[in-house]
Amino acid sequence: MRKIFIIVFGISFLFSISTNKVYNIEGMMCGVGCANKISSILKVLDGVEEFSVDFENSKVEVLFDDENLTSKKVINALPSPYKMTLIKETISKEYAVGGITCMGCVHNINNSLVDVEGLENYNMDFEESLLWIEYDIDKTDDQKIISKIPEKFKL
Repeated sequence: MRKIFIIVFGISFLFSISTNKVYNIEGMMCGVGCANKISSILKVLDGVEEFSVDFENSKVEVLFDDENLTSKKVINALPSPYKMTLIKETISKEYAVGGITCMGCVHNINNSLVDVEGLENYNMDFEESLLWIEYDIDKTDDQKIISKIPEKFKL
């Protein structure tokens, strides 16, 4: 029975992916009081891993696991006069890349990813042979991004 629990727990951990959601926020009147009020609410909201409040751009970024919290609960957590609307949702993933022998390989991979629609950020770490990607889930998925990398590099 214990082994089954460990296996189920491990599988659920693999499938729980934190997503970064960007919201537009209306109703903020100042960069101190309003931003602090929103921050204090997000700090105690169960499931929020990280967040940032950007008063100047009227945006809030919140990182949370969809298994533990929903976007609707985040939006409903804020009292009046604040109104949040979801702008985009991004996911970050990391991949081990084989066949990396020099900075030319890194450059080759970087060039293959330059114009991928929906790819928000990426970084190829030469020393660790790791590729980190962050993408907008409404515009692309990880398989479309990975397909742009030359086949000589094994993922």
